[in-house]
Amino acid sequence: MALYANIIIDISHEKLDKTFQYKIPEALREELAIGMQVEAPFGNGNRRNTGYVVELNDTPEYDVSKLKAIQKVAQELWRNHESGVENRTSHQAKDRREETAYAPAFAGTGAGGGIPSDV
Repeated sequence: MALYANIIIDISHEKLDKTFQYKIPEALREELAIGMQVEAPFGNGNRRNTGYVVELNDTPEYDVSKLKAIQKVAQELWRNHESGVENRTSHQAKDRREETAYAPAFAGTGAGGGIPSDV
């Protein structure tokens, strides 16, 4: 049961082409998995943005006091996953999980890393 998640925020901007670490709220620790779509606060204004979990960790990579918490799992995708509904949305989630499966291989390579307050 991981305490922290590295998330890639769904924003098209070259400076944001990296992961950001978030705290995983206790209520989400059992259900959160790599590839899931989540909502999380981002930037100085704490805008609610969508992101994708690419790595789960038990150890923080940054000062814990600066980490923000994931707000929630994107319900529509999670409901489809739980009920086994095969539709376009659940296929997209499966594709995203497959795309992000390589993410741990990049850990520590300088190919990302940061905390949301950097933006």
